Amino acid sequence: MYDASLGRTDGIGYKDERIGPFRHGETGLAVLPLTLMECYLFAEAGHDPKKALKLALKWMNHAEKNSVPFTILWHQRMFNEEEFPGYAWVYEEILKESKNREADFLKCDEIYKQLKSSDVKI
Repeated sequence: MYDASLGRTDGIGYKDERIGPFRHGETGLAVLPLTLMECYLFAEAGHDPKKALKLALKWMNHAEKNSVPFTILWHQRMFNEEEFPGYAWVYEEILKESKNREADFLKCDEIYKQLKSSDVKI
């Protein structure tokens, strides 16, 4: 029904400038573009948690301004503070900021169902 794997493999932000959900021409699948993945976020921020948070919030603002989902991929292993210091803190801050903005917290299948039942063309 949908694919949520479209993302950049060299950084954060949207691949091919496709910021919102769309339907793939060949497969007909709805595509929910990935905004950021933690490993690229931290790489772009020089592994500085405060810079990583600032970048994440920049992309959150971009998604909000364009009325598209802000989708993140945070692997479970990144919560190991010894191996990945600051990653858990950034994730928690993203969640706090999302809550402050009264964001909806949805799984991809919920986004898909919501889009399918709305006027949004995907």
